[in-house]
Amino acid sequence: MEIKIAALLFLAAVDLFFGLFVYLSNKRSPINIFYGLAVLSVGLWSLGVFMFFFSEASTLRFWSNFTYLAGSLIVGNFFAFSLIFPKEEWGRGFWRTAFLYLPNIFFVTALFFSNLIIKEVLIFPNGTRAILFGSLYFLYWLYFLVFLSSAFIILARRYFRAGGVERLQIGYVLVGSFILAAFGTLMNLWLPTVGIFDLFWLGPYFSMFLVTLLATAIFKYRLFNIRLISAEIFVALLIIVLFVNFFVSAGITAYLFNGIILLGGVVFGYFLIRGVINEIQAREEISRLAEGLNKANQELKKLDQLKSEFLSLASHQLRAPLTVVKGYISMIQEGNYGEIPEKLREALRRVYFSNERLINLVGDFLNISRIESGRLHYVFEPSIIADLIRSVVGEFKDFAKDKGIELSCQEPKETLPLARIDRDKFRQVIVNLIDNAIKYTRRGSIKIEISSDKDSILISTQDTGIGMAPEELDLIFKRFSRGEGATKVYTEGMGLGLYLAKRIVQDHGGEIWAESKGRGRGSTFYIKIPALTAEVKRAEQFKEFVEKI
Repeated sequence: MEIKIAALLFLAAVDLFFGLFVYLSNKRSPINIFYGLAVLSVGLWSLGVFMFFFSEASTLRFWSNFTYLAGSLIVGNFFAFSLIFPKEEWGRGFWRTAFLYLPNIFFVTALFFSNLIIKEVLIFPNGTRAILFGSLYFLYWLYFLVFLSSAFIILARRYFRAGGVERLQIGYVLVGSFILAAFGTLMNLWLPTVGIFDLFWLGPYFSMFLVTLLATAIFKYRLFNIRLISAEIFVALLIIVLFVNFFVSAGITAYLFNGIILLGGVVFGYFLIRGVINEIQAREEISRLAEGLNKANQELKKLDQLKSEFLSLASHQLRAPLTVVKGYISMIQEGNYGEIPEKLREALRRVYFSNERLINLVGDFLNISRIESGRLHYVFEPSIIADLIRSVVGEFKDFAKDKGIELSCQEPKETLPLARIDRDKFRQVIVNLIDNAIKYTRRGSIKIEISSDKDSILISTQDTGIGMAPEELDLIFKRFSRGEGATKVYTEGMGLGLYLAKRIVQDHGGEIWAESKGRGRGSTFYIKIPALTAEVKRAEQFKEFVEKI
């Protein structure tokens, strides 16, 4: 026997093993079932080609029919695979599957029970073999042409639509299957149609391209489940070895001992495969959950963006009328609309202060939305911190007095250095600190102190309010977070003021922190920002001078 013919038996064994490998890797997956059956059919086809050259005259007709039937099964299974790969969208209906294999049922009848496809098989004196085809042979190669072309068109379209690892998987399967289909049909279908059988043996060799590329897709890109099939093969080999050992045992003691080992091997194999299946299912579930969480996270990001846009829009729409209200109240208080009674003056003062608080809250919301969207801009300029703080303290004096709280501001005797700040935004920080101190102080005092050293300015706001536990000192600077005691004293707070204050102070190159000796013992908030030194001040003056020129 020629080596090239004998090698066909080896190729058949490789194809059959690999087809079984794919099928057993996940027997519940339609993808594994149909592609595994397609590769198994390739193995049977390779075996049929080997037997076509090796069999005796009495069985030659059978093996010829067998070869061509296996070829039709390759096409049927591969076409079914192309319909579902890689999404596994296959119905479980019996009739759908039966309809798909209807041509193969016809070929079984036409090949084994009639001469319609293969009329006669010839053996010439020189040993060469040939096939005379019947009247319906054209249906056979028409079936190949239509179904194979359709399968490759479907896979090619999915390849160009896919991306990432999925595209690579489709690509490996597509290339390996196409090489086998192109050369296999040429050597074993088209050339025999015109009576050329000299290369009939060569077709199965191209299945090695399919096996090689499919193995690459499995081990490199995890096309099918490797761990499960590896465990199943290991357990099968273990049980076979133990069974043979049990079968050849000599004596009752050896039978008993080897029987116990065989039983243990079976139990071990069962739990091993069961464990692998459970692990795979757990990982698949985790993967599904992770994918679901990722989708939910994307949706939450979209909702968060919409929320920020809504806050920005709502804040803009609210700010204008509140500013108008503030202006009219100021004009009424100043007497622009005539003399007002003392009782009404007090009521207007309260309305003015409440409106001012609402304006500050709207400003907080607006700045939060700007921070989240990256649109918070600053206009820095050299400023006198003490003047700004003094102004804010003056606005809160009456409100603090109404609550019986002494509000004071202590400045050093020496002149404070300038600071490079955005006046509006830094003012909002001071407003939030003093407003919080008044809210959470029932009685006593609030003292603001300003001091400086060579490089920085330190501002402290000390109150005799509810105080805080040590674990709350960092928590209060987070968004929508408030101290435990704060929620009992003032229920309407949003937990945004200190978060915004920290962000603004940090953007000024400074830092903000809180200290407290415990609940009920007051709190002190510190702000430390860089001072505008003489050198920096001269640089700023020079810049302004150049801009004027």
